Amino acid sequence: MPVFVSRELPSEVQQVQTQLHRSCSEDFYTYHNVPWKIFIRKEVFYPKDSINNPLLLDLIFRQIFNDVLSDTCIRISQEERLRLKSLFAENKLDSFSPVATENVKREIIAAARDGCEVYFSRLFPATGSVGTGVQILAVSHTGIKLLRVVKGTNVPGEQLRVLRAYSYPDVLFVTTPSRNMLEFNLRSEKLILFSPKAPQVKVMVDHFITELRKTPCAQDSQYVVAVRNYSPEDRGQLSFHKGDIIHLQSLEHPERGERSPKHPPPCQNTFDGGHRGSRLMACPALEVAVHLPCIL
Repeated sequence: MPVFVSRELPSEVQQVQTQLHRSCSEDFYTYHNVPWKIFIRKEVFYPKDSINNPLLLDLIFRQIFNDVLSDTCIRISQEERLRLKSLFAENKLDSFSPVATENVKREIIAAARDGCEVYFSRLFPATGSVGTGVQILAVSHTGIKLLRVVKGTNVPGEQLRVLRAYSYPDVLFVTTPSRNMLEFNLRSEKLILFSPKAPQVKVMVDHFITELRKTPCAQDSQYVVAVRNYSPEDRGQLSFHKGDIIHLQSLEHPERGERSPKHPPPCQNTFDGGHRGSRLMACPALEVAVHLPCIL
């Protein structure tokens, strides 16, 4: 009988920090016929990720292929599984030994990345306020999603149901008021969640938002978000609250504008003055240094 090996780690081992070792071109030894397995997964796509390496491309392709055919991957809904199976059939992929060109592999990876809601997401345990039903927070390259585990309708087992979804342009910034508390300042609301992984969630979301705001479109946006409350003594300066969206205008060539529009106009150059209603006032740059992407 095969020896059962538990994948659960002792609590003291969980505190160990992992370290990435650089690949070595020298000879090395490895184990053979071991009773354990190492499971790896492409979990999230980051902004600068590349799949140009043929080995990496093949690994991600096979991961998707196996997950779709297993019917046990909770990250894929039944509808998404049927769409991907249809794509497999169109490309005549053998379920036992799939052989595909690089173009087909890229097509399938793109279909899973862009067409599956939570497949390429990092899942964190989370709860919301009473009655929300939130059990999991998913963070991916497209944004954050609030999830709940439900019983499958037409298939056995459990499935993930998306309760709410927010794209990164909807997220102004995120803070951790306490160790297990997350406060998402959104364009139209404030979202409070509780998670034992709150610091890790903030780091991950901050990374995606930072990369998004490095795009030329975001750098040229004429809208900024206040990162803290500001009550100036100088009446000629603009006062605002944390989370306010401020429409910037040039002090040299002021134009009448609106504050906190729901759908900003196309991107223009950045300016150094801010509108509050129709009155042009000086705006402290350090307090509103976070530019909003023009894709709002």
